[in-house]
Amino acid sequence: MRKIIVGLSIFISMLLIWFIYSYFQPPILKGTSSDGKWNVEYTPEKSPKDTWMGRLIWRGEYEVNVTSVEYKIGTQVAADFEENKVEILSENESFEFVTYGSPPSEKETYSLSISWKEGQNELQDTIQLKKKKRLLVIPNFYKR
Repeated sequence: MRKIIVGLSIFISMLLIWFIYSYFQPPILKGTSSDGKWNVEYTPEKSPKDTWMGRLIWRGEYEVNVTSVEYKIGTQVAADFEENKVEILSENESFEFVTYGSPPSEKETYSLSISWKEGQNELQDTIQLKKKKRLLVIPNFYKR
């Protein structure tokens, strides 16, 4: 009986430590377009370096030509994608629009403006990215 109590208390302690570790990790950024056809994520990569990657995901049911992407931190343009590099996306395909070595700041606002062609129509949308706390974050043991 004593072994069960000790084992259970160790398990609960480790779970509590994991929750505390996860709570203090920086939030990820997520957003969805008004029509639900675009999803945006800014998340840490699983790599030895502290890199964060922004990914734009097309959830529509046919191909689109992405003509421009503009990622803003506050009012300042942090990254943009030029029209001369047209990216064609099919359903559930993603496009990496930015890679940084820093997590999102708690004090800043983030947005992504997208322009794309569906057939002959040129469309545009701006997605506001919201900070989402993560639960049960798996520690990255590769850090130096």
